[in-house]
Amino acid sequence: MIVWRSALAAAGLVLLAPPALRAQQWLAPPAAVDTAATDSAAAATTSRRAPGEFVQGLPVDSAEGALLLEPGITGTDAGLSLRGAAPGSHSVQVDGIDITPSHRRVRLPLAPVTVGGASAITGPLPAWAGGSGSAALRFETPRGGARGGRVSWETDRFTSGLGLNRIEAGLARQDRTSRLFVGGMLTGQKSAEFGADAELVPIFAPAGVDTTVAVADLGDVAIPAWALTRGECDRFDASPDAGIAANYGAPCGAARTPISTRSGYRLAAAGDYAVGRATRLSVLALRGRDSERRFDYASVANPANLFGRETETQVYALTFSGPIGARRTGAWHLSGSRQTDRLTVSPLTPESEADSRDPAGGFLLGGLDFRWDRKSFPVDSSLLENYRTNRPGTRRSPYELEATDQYRTVDRFRDGPYATYGFSEGGGPVGLLSIFEEKRTTLAGAATWRVSANSHFTLGADYVTYAVSSYDHQLTSQAFSGTYLEEPVRGAVFAEDRFEYGSLTFVAGVRYDAFNAGGSRPWVLDTVATLAGGLPNPRFGEHYPFPRISSYTDSDGTFSVNGQAVPLVVFRDDSRHSAWSPTFRAALRASDGTTLRAGLSRSAHMPDLALSFQGINTDLAITSVAQVYGTDLGFQRAWTMELGALHRFGSAVSGDVALYRRSSSRVPTVVLHQAADPNRQNAEVSIRQVQDIGEESARGVETRLAWGSEWLGGSLAWSWQRVRIGVPFLDLPDLADIPASWERPHTVTATMAYRAPEGGGRGLLRDASVWLAFRLASGTPYRRCDGPELSDEPCGSIAAPVIAHDRLPSFRQLDLRFAKRFGGRSSASIFVDARNLLGRRNLRRVFAATGTTTNESAAEDARLQAVQDWLYEAAANGAQAGSSIDLTFAGQGAGGCANWVTASGSPAAPSCIALVRVEQRWGNGDGIYTAEEQALVADAAFAAFTANGFHGAPRRIRLGVELGF
Repeated sequence: MIVWRSALAAAGLVLLAPPALRAQQWLAPPAAVDTAATDSAAAATTSRRAPGEFVQGLPVDSAEGALLLEPGITGTDAGLSLRGAAPGSHSVQVDGIDITPSHRRVRLPLAPVTVGGASAITGPLPAWAGGSGSAALRFETPRGGARGGRVSWETDRFTSGLGLNRIEAGLARQDRTSRLFVGGMLTGQKSAEFGADAELVPIFAPAGVDTTVAVADLGDVAIPAWALTRGECDRFDASPDAGIAANYGAPCGAARTPISTRSGYRLAAAGDYAVGRATRLSVLALRGRDSERRFDYASVANPANLFGRETETQVYALTFSGPIGARRTGAWHLSGSRQTDRLTVSPLTPESEADSRDPAGGFLLGGLDFRWDRKSFPVDSSLLENYRTNRPGTRRSPYELEATDQYRTVDRFRDGPYATYGFSEGGGPVGLLSIFEEKRTTLAGAATWRVSANSHFTLGADYVTYAVSSYDHQLTSQAFSGTYLEEPVRGAVFAEDRFEYGSLTFVAGVRYDAFNAGGSRPWVLDTVATLAGGLPNPRFGEHYPFPRISSYTDSDGTFSVNGQAVPLVVFRDDSRHSAWSPTFRAALRASDGTTLRAGLSRSAHMPDLALSFQGINTDLAITSVAQVYGTDLGFQRAWTMELGALHRFGSAVSGDVALYRRSSSRVPTVVLHQAADPNRQNAEVSIRQVQDIGEESARGVETRLAWGSEWLGGSLAWSWQRVRIGVPFLDLPDLADIPASWERPHTVTATMAYRAPEGGGRGLLRDASVWLAFRLASGTPYRRCDGPELSDEPCGSIAAPVIAHDRLPSFRQLDLRFAKRFGGRSSASIFVDARNLLGRRNLRRVFAATGTTTNESAAEDARLQAVQDWLYEAAANGAQAGSSIDLTFAGQGAGGCANWVTASGSPAAPSCIALVRVEQRWGNGDGIYTAEEQALVADAAFAAFTANGFHGAPRRIRLGVELGF
């Protein structure tokens, strides 16, 4: 509380919308947080809407963050889960433009300043959204007054944060014939978030050269000076070594983890213009990028082996719309867009690695530069052909795969911060290279018109073409690699009729979906004429699917069948998939304040094509037996049923309740598939495949109470869900009780918004606003297993559902945004944004073996191994003294290390100097490395590599200023 009070006192405090946007953001009553639908069509299904002032006022970093406060919507590291569906399985629209990718590898969230409203349709889906899977998210760009804008800056630099700086800006103009909005957000952060107590786990990084020592056959070897960059910064001040005591002159960042910078931007531009007397032209442009350095502790002294990750999204769209008929009895729209998503994971160039270590403000304005990306290492047809045929000497990796030893990282000495092996001094880079790009072209149109006094009919269609290029390959290994170039296509037509008879609204619709993944998969020829026992093989001379391409050929790649040369391997195209989906929804105004609703719908959701294409061109001979292969997946089908009621208790209070059930079939699931290996005379082998044979069920209850007045409003919601997954043919006794890994049975959310009337309020609350957001959610399930695995890492067979009987503790967090404005024509504000205000220690992961953040068995194994290695090496140098190591060298200290060797006799003076420095840092500096000191260092090394991210973020406070004009 002391921290919180001091932050409030320092802030002065506030958020004020500029005059031009005030009608939208400031003067809208708090009751606007009541997201219940009001029109008759939307009332027939559950649709939660967060207005722009709600999204922009709350202490959240994205529009999706505001939706997490709605019932039935939970979050995981993989994204939003709506009504218990798998994260990311929903569709996304912005200003009516569908921006849903065919893969779930890239999906950038929208900045709050670019959102004028966010909606989540979670009930039985209308026909236009029947291909959306679990739900549909719809975002709108802001609409405001005649003219105005705002710009804000917030930072945590004054509150011992992560080096966060965030700039938001928006400019709006609107009149009777046109609208224009331009806005965006730029974020820089000098450190990744590793959660509460991260500073209790010291992290070191090189800070120049400690000393140089001569090593036989290598010459002079520079030994890094390891400075404390994260941790309790005064912990080693008492070291007898002056360099360690002064931290070698390097800054200590407390909770900041070194070389883990991340930055991003979001831009949005939208406009509406009158074209002629009735037609309007709407334009939309979205751009976003996220750049982050991947923290690799083992490579901090080897910059060549440091990687980065970057995602990009671009959307450009046009929409024409207008009324139907002279009497405007309906409306139509026609839209088209061009969209691109990109993902790159690659080693950084030397220049980019140096420039991105500690950029000003944490901003990576130009992004990251990679040694290999889609320009320097194009994913094209020649690369695909080289990969399929696996011909030596061809371009399959940036490296020469026939001579990979030359690229290995070098780890000759124990010269890391713990005097252990594992910190490479050079070589590389080695690791996973990922280059992904998806381009989409979308066309969509729909028209709605009144066909009678009681009926409105809608007819529409959409069509999407994709161009996907993907490459995932270890630089020095083909295990678990894959690459493909595919051009999927999907389309749909839908029709829906809405009937209104007094207080009853009934909606019936139907949708037809079709898609073709466009994949081309290897089929091999069965060349075994006779089965065991002398029986003829009925499949002889036929092709069947099996992952052999280059490893199943002879000189000409053919085999004689009935005197004809038949190819041993052929590639067959995927099939076309289609599905019909009906929808029925109804709403009844039972009284002036009560509306009942019910619905039943069938949906057909195109699968994540990353699963379908996984390993599609990967030969069994070049990968691991644990490789997972995709198959030609069809639509995931689901029935959704809902009953709900909305009741208004007067003009300021409303309550909503919904009960739902969803049953999904043809869910993609990894299974062990027995197949005949043509290279082993058709012997059965186990292949891990993704097949659409899984089942998933979800049922739940959602309740919500919302209230509001001119200056105060809020909501309270509770939801319960039960999500189960399974594979029908697996004979598991507890199959019916396999919770989904993302399931959170109970969720409670609450919001409160206070906005003082113009010139109203007293004291600190005068001309102030307060936004509170509280969220409590059950922990996610995990499975106990022995070993060092963590709760979010798989253990056991990956070919069967993981039966998780344990669950993480519940997540609880209270966030606050307090703002105070200063009047005037150009309004100014200062504000404080506090996340996890109460400092709750939310547990995000545990050791699967213990269910806690400690694993003494694994720590002891690591400790014994480290101590044993030290003692073996000490014995080889005559420095072992029982369980201790004598590093005094007759008073010479580190100067006596010249003749130090490894346990096998190789020169290793740098290892000796590192041992001396470790004893001077962690011990008492007397040169005797005792058993107690050895255990302390070994445990510190174990914690550094395992104890990151157990807890969620601690209390984080940002201060900011905003100007309106």
